[in-house]
Amino acid sequence: MPWLYCEDQVEDGLEVDGGTAALKTLPAEDVMTISYKVSSSRRGLYRVGPSITEASDPMGFVRRFKTDKEPEFLTVTPKVCAIGG
Repeated sequence: MPWLYCEDQVEDGLEVDGGTAALKTLPAEDVMTISYKVSSSRRGLYRVGPSITEASDPMGFVRRFKTDKEPEFLTVTPKVCAIGG
């Protein structure tokens, strides 16, 4: 059965809840999803990605690689707090 490996690169400084990579055997027309939550205790602009994908045929004779061209960016802002009242 063909397999698919996907991985998101997550910049240092982000805390990840869940896995940023997955390996799965995929029957025809099946779909694979990776989901995770990121957080940070420090504000700033953080890079997430690019994603890397690798796929192979069942025997491993043919392998395909794909890397997204552009990463996504996540902006972390300070927590908003009410001021006295």
